[in-house]
Amino acid sequence: MNDKDIRAVLVNYLLAQNGDLRIYHEKAIGESICDIMAVSSCLTGYEIKSNLDSFTRLERQVNAYNRYFDRCYLVIGESHRKRTSDKIPAHWGLICIQNRKTASAALSVRFIVVEMALGAYKTQTK
Repeated sequence: MNDKDIRAVLVNYLLAQNGDLRIYHEKAIGESICDIMAVSSCLTGYEIKSNLDSFTRLERQVNAYNRYFDRCYLVIGESHRKRTSDKIPAHWGLICIQNRKTASAALSVRFIVVEMALGAYKTQTK
Protein backbone atom coordinates (compact mmCIF):
# COMPACT_ATOMS: atom_id res chain seq x y z
CA MET A 1 0.00 0.00 0.00
CA ASN A 2 1.21 3.50 -0.77
CA ASP A 3 0.91 6.63 1.40
CA LYS A 4 -2.37 7.72 -0.20
CA ASP A 5 -3.98 4.30 0.41
CA ILE A 6 -2.79 4.15 4.03
CA ARG A 7 -3.88 7.72 4.71
CA ALA A 8 -7.42 7.09 3.39
CA VAL A 9 -7.87 3.92 5.46
CA LEU A 10 -6.43 5.57 8.59
CA VAL A 11 -8.64 8.67 8.35
CA ASN A 12 -11.77 6.59 7.75
CA TYR A 13 -10.89 4.34 10.68
CA LEU A 14 -10.24 7.29 13.02
CA LEU A 15 -13.51 8.98 12.08
CA ALA A 16 -15.40 5.71 12.55
CA GLN A 17 -13.96 5.49 16.07
CA ASN A 18 -14.64 9.14 16.98
CA GLY A 19 -16.83 11.32 14.76
CA ASP A 20 -15.96 14.47 16.76
CA LEU A 21 -12.32 14.21 15.82
CA ARG A 22 -10.67 17.04 13.88
CA ILE A 23 -8.05 15.78 11.43
CA TYR A 24 -5.26 17.78 9.81
CA HIS A 25 -2.85 16.64 7.10
CA GLU A 26 0.81 17.54 6.64
CA LYS A 27 1.29 19.96 9.56
CA ALA A 28 4.71 21.37 10.44
CA ILE A 29 5.99 20.34 13.88
CA GLY A 30 9.39 21.87 14.45
CA GLU A 31 11.68 20.68 11.66
CA SER A 32 9.42 17.76 10.73
CA ILE A 33 6.04 17.35 9.09
CA CYS A 34 3.29 15.40 10.82
CA ASP A 35 1.44 13.23 8.31
CA ILE A 36 -1.87 13.16 10.22
CA MET A 37 -2.73 15.20 13.31
CA ALA A 38 -5.90 14.29 15.22
CA VAL A 39 -7.39 16.70 17.74
CA SER A 40 -9.92 15.68 20.37
CA SER A 41 -9.41 15.73 24.13
CA CYS A 42 -5.73 15.13 23.36
CA LEU A 43 -3.39 15.86 20.47
CA THR A 44 -2.32 12.75 18.53
CA GLY A 45 0.27 12.48 15.77
CA TYR A 46 0.43 9.75 13.14
CA GLU A 47 3.62 9.18 11.13
CA ILE A 48 2.98 7.11 8.00
CA LYS A 49 5.54 4.74 6.51
CA SER A 50 4.09 3.06 3.45
CA ASN A 51 5.49 -0.13 1.96
CA LEU A 52 7.61 2.10 -0.30
CA ASP A 53 9.10 4.29 2.49
CA SER A 54 12.36 3.90 4.40
CA PHE A 55 13.04 4.69 8.05
CA THR A 56 15.91 7.11 7.33
CA ARG A 57 14.25 10.16 8.95
CA LEU A 58 12.30 8.29 11.62
CA GLU A 59 14.57 9.09 14.58
CA ARG A 60 14.29 12.83 13.90
CA GLN A 61 10.54 12.51 13.37
CA VAL A 62 10.11 10.59 16.64
CA ASN A 63 11.92 13.37 18.53
CA ALA A 64 9.69 16.05 16.97
CA TYR A 65 6.47 14.11 17.59
CA ASN A 66 7.44 13.52 21.23
CA ARG A 67 7.75 17.27 21.78
CA TYR A 68 4.34 18.16 20.30
CA PHE A 69 1.89 15.30 20.88
CA ASP A 70 0.15 13.64 23.82
CA ARG A 71 0.01 10.37 21.85
CA CYS A 72 2.05 9.18 18.89
CA TYR A 73 1.58 6.37 16.40
CA LEU A 74 3.68 4.94 13.62
CA VAL A 75 1.37 3.80 10.83
CA ILE A 76 2.90 1.24 8.51
CA GLY A 77 2.13 -0.84 5.48
CA GLU A 78 2.16 -4.60 5.95
CA SER A 79 5.67 -5.08 4.51
CA HIS A 80 7.18 -3.20 7.49
CA ARG A 81 5.33 -5.20 10.15
CA LYS A 82 8.11 -7.56 11.23
CA ARG A 83 10.91 -5.02 11.49
CA THR A 84 9.30 -1.94 12.98
CA SER A 85 8.60 -2.23 16.70
CA ASP A 86 12.25 -1.71 17.71
CA LYS A 87 12.40 1.55 15.73
CA ILE A 88 10.00 3.50 17.97
CA PRO A 89 9.81 4.16 21.72
CA ALA A 90 7.70 1.88 23.92
CA HIS A 91 5.12 4.64 24.54
CA TRP A 92 4.33 4.91 20.82
CA GLY A 93 1.49 2.94 19.27
CA LEU A 94 2.01 0.95 16.10
CA ILE A 95 -0.73 0.64 13.51
CA CYS A 96 -0.43 -1.69 10.54
CA ILE A 97 -2.77 -1.10 7.61
CA GLN A 98 -3.61 -4.20 5.62
CA ASN A 99 -5.91 -4.63 2.68
CA ARG A 100 -7.99 -7.79 3.03
CA LYS A 101 -11.21 -9.19 1.59
CA THR A 102 -12.94 -9.20 4.98
CA ALA A 103 -13.13 -6.31 7.41
CA SER A 104 -11.52 -6.71 10.80
CA ALA A 105 -9.16 -4.93 13.14
CA ALA A 106 -7.14 -6.66 15.82
CA LEU A 107 -6.17 -4.63 18.86
CA SER A 108 -3.47 -5.40 21.39
CA VAL A 109 -1.53 -3.26 23.85
CA ARG A 110 0.94 -1.91 21.34
CA PHE A 111 -0.07 -3.18 17.97
CA ILE A 112 -3.22 -2.35 16.05
CA VAL A 113 -3.92 -3.99 12.72
CA VAL A 114 -6.53 -2.22 10.66
CA GLU A 115 -7.89 -4.19 7.77
CA MET A 116 -10.29 -2.41 5.51
CA ALA A 117 -12.82 -3.98 3.21
CA LEU A 118 -16.12 -2.66 1.97
CA GLY A 119 -15.69 0.45 4.14
CA ALA A 120 -16.39 -1.44 7.39
CA TYR A 121 -14.26 -1.91 10.48
CA LYS A 122 -14.53 -4.47 13.25
CA THR A 123 -12.35 -4.41 16.36
CA GLN A 124 -11.34 -7.54 18.21
CA THR A 125 -9.19 -7.52 21.35
CA LYS A 126 -6.48 -10.14 21.51
